[in-house]
Amino acid sequence: MKPIKEYLTFSASDRNGMIIIILILWTIVLLPRYWPEKELSKDASARFLEIADSLQRNRQQLASSGNKYQKPSEGQDWKEPKDPVKLFPFDPNDLDYDQAVALGIRTRVARTIEKYLNKGGQFRKAKDLQKIYGMDEDTYARLEPYIRIESSSNTLASQEISQAEAKESPPKSIGGLVERKPAPVQEQNEDKKSRGKDKPKKEKTAKKRKMPWIKKPIDINNADTAQWRKIRGIGSVLASRIVKYRDLLGGFVRKDQIAEVYGVEAQLAQEIDEVLFKDSSFKPRQININTAEFGQLLKHPYVAYEDAQKIVNLRSKGGDFGNIDEIKYSNAMDHGKFEKLRPYLTVE
Repeated sequence: MKPIKEYLTFSASDRNGMIIIILILWTIVLLPRYWPEKELSKDASARFLEIADSLQRNRQQLASSGNKYQKPSEGQDWKEPKDPVKLFPFDPNDLDYDQAVALGIRTRVARTIEKYLNKGGQFRKAKDLQKIYGMDEDTYARLEPYIRIESSSNTLASQEISQAEAKESPPKSIGGLVERKPAPVQEQNEDKKSRGKDKPKKEKTAKKRKMPWIKKPIDINNADTAQWRKIRGIGSVLASRIVKYRDLLGGFVRKDQIAEVYGVEAQLAQEIDEVLFKDSSFKPRQININTAEFGQLLKHPYVAYEDAQKIVNLRSKGGDFGNIDEIKYSNAMDHGKFEKLRPYLTVE
């Protein structure tokens, strides 16, 4: 049996191990006191203070507003409160997409209104706006006091046209039988007297639909988009296209050029012809074919790539043109296209 003294003594290796452990422990305890702390840079600290101040201001605003904007429920995205909408009086028949959005109308509903007006739709009373698909009751109730529809003779004219069409409409056919209204006694007597005699039937001519909502004709070369939108069937999109096409041409020399605008159908061009006019003193912007470069010629809607190339080649080979008809006689362009382009060309 080993004596107790052997259990209470340490060998040389044990003493060395204990010393190493004590040194490690002291190093761990004393190291934080002598290790230099890393300081934040001035930019980082300033940015941190700025973020903290903005968070504090947001908390104060939410507290002062009486918790108007509450935290959304789970599954919903937090949306920053929008600025209050500033309402203003407006005519829905002249309303474009940007104005509708500014009034607080949702973008999808604003596009629906724009398409409705572009197709010739018209609001005759304030409640017609409520019939637009997607227009909710709260939005309409908020907009109703600001709706201003210009009074015109359009409603009366449409009623007169509908009454005239009702008088001239043929009898209805029900199940193969023709429904006829009983004629007055006087007409029945006259019908008996004229029985057996063939009377020539008068052909009914269709009445041309007028546009009483246009108070005075519009100058096709000076009208802006706001004036074009006053014509039924032309919305903000078509109005901007007409103005842009007019600028590319250099001005309209004929009223029927309106039909060349993308989106203007032939029927619409015929209907609006009576409310348009061209000033006889108007002169279109002309291109000098002796100095114009290839790119300048190509910008005109009536000049194709091949046409511009042929004109430049003719000028480089034969020198300046003496008159614009030289292009026609050289067969550089189709004769029909050249006649349309003629008013926009010059050699001076």
